[in-house]
Amino acid sequence: MENIHLIIGEDKYRIEKKLKELIKAFGVDEFNVVTYDIEETSLSEALTDAQTVPFMSSKKVVIIKNIDFKSKEEFDEESFINYLKNPPTFCEFIIVPNKKLDNKTKLIKLLKEKSKVYEMSNLETEQLETAVVRYLEKRSIKIEKKALDELLVRTEHNTHKVMNEITKFGHYYAEGGIVTLSDVEELVSKNVEESVFTLTNAIVDRKKDLAMDIYYDLLRSEDPTRLVSLIINKFRELNYAKNLITKGYKKEDIQKFFNATPGRTYYIMKNAKGIGLEYIEEQLGHLSKLDYDIKRGAIDKKIGLELYLLRI
Repeated sequence: MENIHLIIGEDKYRIEKKLKELIKAFGVDEFNVVTYDIEETSLSEALTDAQTVPFMSSKKVVIIKNIDFKSKEEFDEESFINYLKNPPTFCEFIIVPNKKLDNKTKLIKLLKEKSKVYEMSNLETEQLETAVVRYLEKRSIKIEKKALDELLVRTEHNTHKVMNEITKFGHYYAEGGIVTLSDVEELVSKNVEESVFTLTNAIVDRKKDLAMDIYYDLLRSEDPTRLVSLIINKFRELNYAKNLITKGYKKEDIQKFFNATPGRTYYIMKNAKGIGLEYIEEQLGHLSKLDYDIKRGAIDKKIGLELYLLRI
């Protein structure tokens, strides 16, 4: 158990950070650190390397990424079990699966029994906010609350994207600098999917002015017909969420269902709880008719979506 390490979870940034921490802690030179992507290389090759004495060193690190324990094609179960039961003392063996593990199988139970397990789940919104503030404070930089909120929206509450953006802030601002909302709007690119999500929230909240602002901003790069389709998808998402909540599903279940970040799941559930199924079905009816009218040329696509938003 001392030298087999299992890193699981959805947060890619935290996974890579943990990998670097482990390698540094092992004190192994770069010549004796090898990474195998099992989607490109066989597991048997990685296991052979892990059992080969390191070059001019007392220790080596072998990392295997993207291993799918359910795939019979890429996975030699017998050889892997033999390794788990008798790993060489000179190799720190790090496993990073590409899919969620089935904890009910004997193999995964053995793997977890023989490994040090590190779980790198997505950070909750409050945890991510704290991480951003602390990172910037270490560099004597502050960030306004509205700027922080917008940063998380534009990065989809994704730790990897968030850290990439605030690393730029560290280079852009001098000590004592303050990151403002306008700075974030200028420096951080908007994600179209997230902008449509925010637009749908504005529709649900009947915030007409905000909805129009987002719409005109999206028009710079997006076709109105595509926007109608994306808004329809968001209302269908709310419909699914409403039904899941009614059936007693918890936040974790809904997050997995939509493959969403904790922050986005929070807003999906908040909106779904705050509106009725009749309202969702009514909006889907209006939007489907608008989509049909645009495609048959009965109304101009730009004007048609604008009129819909003015009536919310």
